[in-house]
Amino acid sequence: MKRTNIFLHILFLSIIIIPGGCKDRDSVYSVQRKAEKKLIEEYIKRENIKVLDAFPADNQFADNEFVRTESGLYFQLVDAGTGTDTVAYNDKVIIRYKRWQLSAYSDTTSYWTTDESAYPLTFQYGISSDASCEAWQEAVGYMKRNNSHAKLIVESKLGFSDDENSVTPYAYEIKIKIQKN
Repeated sequence: MKRTNIFLHILFLSIIIIPGGCKDRDSVYSVQRKAEKKLIEEYIKRENIKVLDAFPADNQFADNEFVRTESGLYFQLVDAGTGTDTVAYNDKVIIRYKRWQLSAYSDTTSYWTTDESAYPLTFQYGISSDASCEAWQEAVGYMKRNNSHAKLIVESKLGFSDDENSVTPYAYEIKIKIQKN
């Protein structure tokens, strides 16, 4: 509860307009980023996640193993998918996902089944748009194949613009289908 109060206090400070120009805003953002990094560290510890420095040689992740990529994305390949074709620039990616906050009492958003969302989200691989975020684009590049399945921990700078603006990290579980162009 104390951690949640600290996080909420920092979030509250972030929405107050502080006089003094960019220097003060940069300071608030710096405090928010530090709180975000701490929240990610606490989540990793709470979930007993082992962070790897590199992808496993056989691309087989053990339960709760994630690799931290150069960008800061935490990635775990759950299922490599099917087929031999791999995703290429401008291919259509059809994605189903679950998303949750990293706090101990998080809300979950789910587009996992047709019961939750009749139509999955789609975006073009390698093309920036509001339909995807930097983390999803990077993850699809690692997933590569149709029907692959992965888990992600996404810091705000790799997420959607609303996530970046609110400095909110999320965890995702995603499954993809690829339509070749």
